[in-house]
Amino acid sequence: MIYEIYSTLPTFKNLAFSKGFNILVSDKTESSDNRKTRNGAGKSSLIEIIHFLTGSNCGIDSIFKCEELISFRFGMVFDLPGAVVRVERSGMKANRIDIKIIGGNINNWPIFSKKMMQFEYEAQYEGYNLSVDDWKDILGQLMFGLKPVEGKDRSKNREEGSSFLPSFRSLFSYFVRKQDAFNLPFKQSSEQRTWDYQIALTYLLGLDWTIPQEFQKIRAQLDRLIKMQQAVRKGELQELGIYRANAAELRTKIAVAEREIERLKTNINTFQILPEYEKFSQESTEIARRLEDLNQQNTLDRILIDNFHESIDREIEPAIDNLADLYREVGIVFPDTITRRFEDVRKFHESVISNRRDYLSSEIVAAKQRISDRTFTMDKLAKRQAELIGFFKSGGAIEQLTGLQSELNRKENEVLALSRNYQILEEADTKKTQLEIARRQQYLRLVQDYKEQETTLKKAVIAFEKISEALYEREGSLNIEATESGPEFSISMPSHKSGGISKMQIFCFDMMLMQLWTERGLGTGFLVHDSHLFDGVDERQIATALEVGATTAKKFGFQYIMTMNSDIVPYEIFRNRNFNVDQHILPVKLTDASDEGRLFGIQFGSEKTSSKK
Repeated sequence: MIYEIYSTLPTFKNLAFSKGFNILVSDKTESSDNRKTRNGAGKSSLIEIIHFLTGSNCGIDSIFKCEELISFRFGMVFDLPGAVVRVERSGMKANRIDIKIIGGNINNWPIFSKKMMQFEYEAQYEGYNLSVDDWKDILGQLMFGLKPVEGKDRSKNREEGSSFLPSFRSLFSYFVRKQDAFNLPFKQSSEQRTWDYQIALTYLLGLDWTIPQEFQKIRAQLDRLIKMQQAVRKGELQELGIYRANAAELRTKIAVAEREIERLKTNINTFQILPEYEKFSQESTEIARRLEDLNQQNTLDRILIDNFHESIDREIEPAIDNLADLYREVGIVFPDTITRRFEDVRKFHESVISNRRDYLSSEIVAAKQRISDRTFTMDKLAKRQAELIGFFKSGGAIEQLTGLQSELNRKENEVLALSRNYQILEEADTKKTQLEIARRQQYLRLVQDYKEQETTLKKAVIAFEKISEALYEREGSLNIEATESGPEFSISMPSHKSGGISKMQIFCFDMMLMQLWTERGLGTGFLVHDSHLFDGVDERQIATALEVGATTAKKFGFQYIMTMNSDIVPYEIFRNRNFNVDQHILPVKLTDASDEGRLFGIQFGSEKTSSKK
């Protein structure tokens, strides 16, 4: 559990927490507009502080890097297995963490004992100074049983996707959701990738996480193969005028070109010159015809572009307002229904004009692209035409023979280029087939794992159903399905007349995860929710959720922290239900009515700038 969150910033409101359910309440004034500020009263910043002290990145846009906060330390006292720990960090030295053991011992911390001698002891702090990476290793092992990241280049090993491992930060963020994490239960960030939540949730549910890891490795290899094939087609093949050929088509082109090479060699050896004149003459005539045709098409597209530009310039919005003014001048006053009809007509015409302009603009872009493609083809044809003209002008048997030999060299180089790219594409096709087989094997492995782990799956499903039943009097369903793209998660909730169903799915899902990890004797020991969890949820549902949260936290022995605006706390409903919510509300209350009432007690960063305008 978290005992305390504090700061050396003199104006900061230190927060003390107790076991079980805790609510941090903020009074929101009617004139406030939190969309214009980053912090508001500061209740959401509590989430940022917890993440900051558990090793989140501290980039230049972090609140802890702003001028008003960077030199101050922020701290938290909380439980880790067998010990009570004080941790502190500042924006000034954001890559280092200070920890101090203030209760219990660390004998059951194998990772810390092993590396104890490597950590710098700070006499002034009476604790240890270590890197953020080391701190995340400690938290990952103690909370979730993760193995520490090893290797000389730790930053490279920690790079996202380098080996597709479950990470402490990815797992922890399900228990302390940030502001953008209240859209889907299965994603702790709006930007979280599919592979990351598949691996994270599989690990959190106690299933074999190496299976979604292998799925992602296969996806990554397929992506690289596709990019390689695209690069091949944009390279030598495009120079040869080939844009979308596959390996089979290249094999055919190679066979045709090799036959042409053999014919040229035979003609050169027997010095049969005249037949080539006829062949090249026909080719030259065809090139001339194609050049003329392509040029005419470009001319038509240029005219089309000019017409489209004129059409866009002629588009004039209807003067509906002028018509209404004209009627008013002659004393005709329309009722509100007619006035609204004018507005509907105006909006309709504006929509038509806008759609018309968008359509014309897209047609202009398409015409320009066609001109560009034809111009590229015309350049290639003109180059070949010049070669043929040179052949015709050469005259004489020796010059004719030289021209044929030059054509033979060109064909042989073409075959070499085709063969190189054919080999690459053929190997890529073979590898893709192997990867598809591997993906199918992983699917079968996933199906088998779900059969073998049926007890584990049922435990999660039943826990979710019980929590959802407490909310809705009918249970919802957590569905975990094996697919050929990896594990797929979904939730079915009973239909209910109240809104905010998706947010209550998140509530049930997080409570389920908290229950599972508490029963294992691991986990964070605390679950933190921001008031965004209740966006669009009616007050009766909010009241029920808070009661369920308090009951579940007490039953399983974990801490549940909620931040809420005072205007959504359903006091009246609680009184009717004999639920004493006041005993869970922290004595420190926040308000956005003044700087002193905020969590930090000051304005900072963009808030300070906006207040001066």
